[in-house]
Amino acid sequence: MKTRIIVDSTADLMPGYKEQVRVVPLTVHFGDREYIDGVTIDHKTFYEKLVEEDTLPTTSQATPDAFAKEFEAAKQAGESCVVITLSGKLSGTCQSASIAAADYENVYVVDSGNASVGGGILTGGRLLEGARGLGGELGHYRTHALDGIPCTCGATGCWERYAATTALVRAAQEKDPAWKDGRAIFAAAEAGNETVLALLDAWTDEIAQGLAGMVHIFNPQLILIGGGVSAQQKLLIEPIAAKVRASVMPAFAEGLEIRAAQLHNDAGMVGAVYYFRQQHGEA
Repeated sequence: MKTRIIVDSTADLMPGYKEQVRVVPLTVHFGDREYIDGVTIDHKTFYEKLVEEDTLPTTSQATPDAFAKEFEAAKQAGESCVVITLSGKLSGTCQSASIAAADYENVYVVDSGNASVGGGILTGGRLLEGARGLGGELGHYRTHALDGIPCTCGATGCWERYAATTALVRAAQEKDPAWKDGRAIFAAAEAGNETVLALLDAWTDEIAQGLAGMVHIFNPQLILIGGGVSAQQKLLIEPIAAKVRASVMPAFAEGLEIRAAQLHNDAGMVGAVYYFRQQHGEA
């Protein structure tokens, strides 16, 4: 029996691979207007709207019905299905796939549990892109190459498997299922929970060691840390900054500034707009 691979539209696949899988789209909302990711709105249009619109977009999960249509098509073709979704801690898409799968045999739903470490390197005011526009994949810098956790990219020991918030959540849930996301974990830390504080200490070690390696490669003037948890100054930013400075050669620590991105969780979105403007000019 052949196997059909199904992913959701958050999977960032190269063109040569994208044609080999089926993609179930999420929905993108700009105000009261609704678009189907990859169907009624493409990446170019999405970035154009980021520049044009007054409000930031939101997304909603793929529906059980959307997955059921793919499962039915596979059934009629005599194929089994393997469904790989973005982290169930970030979206209900995995749950939608599981609901639809309950009515079919030979359908296997995999929660990738994945949210990556995204990053970018600015030099001379421009994004460092590399030879093919793929530069700056900081999350796949291998910090545990010999004995690390397998990564979704196929390698072992990639930094994002240790430094992403999902790594912290995985470790926390092994201790207490109630610590299901960053908000719950940091709330427990603020309350002085010693177990969570130890987890945070180990997690910030991983983040800092990856950053220290990059400091020795790029000798940056400034490191900005974004994402939702970057608002945690005392529990996250300050410990990371101290650990990075303690881990690099003294000359590299001179003048190095490490702080939270001013836009915190919106930093990536605004960065995408900035990149678009660089490529296509001011809107």
